[in-house]
Amino acid sequence: MNSLRYKTEQYKVPAYQVCAYSIMNPPGGFTSGKVYMKFTKIESGVTLYLTNEKTKKTQTIRSSSSLITEYEVENGSSLTLSAVPKKESFNTTFVIEYWTDGVKNAKAKIFADLAAHKVATAALLMPDGPEN
Repeated sequence: MNSLRYKTEQYKVPAYQVCAYSIMNPPGGFTSGKVYMKFTKIESGVTLYLTNEKTKKTQTIRSSSSLITEYEVENGSSLTLSAVPKKESFNTTFVIEYWTDGVKNAKAKIFADLAAHKVATAALLMPDGPEN
């Protein structure tokens, strides 16, 4: 879930942030298959742009009518999702789900790196910090 409008103690005027996400299989992590994505929530204050990096075609996603559509891309390519908030709107939340039907390469380096990252992140989030 992502919300694009924020204000802080330092900045009293609301700021608007454009975000971009790349949806793909991790390089070397899967063989064959496709990557699928769908929206499960889109609030009215955000416009989403979905680009297929292989074909370079961009679709504008504006409303919840897009919730019934699944988007897909071949393994080795990606979808880029750009989220642009509408001016003066706090309703900028959207939710996506994504998955693959590719065959996992369990020995791929990316999975060892992700496991190490997960352990390091969990240690940092511990209330007393990491143990020495």
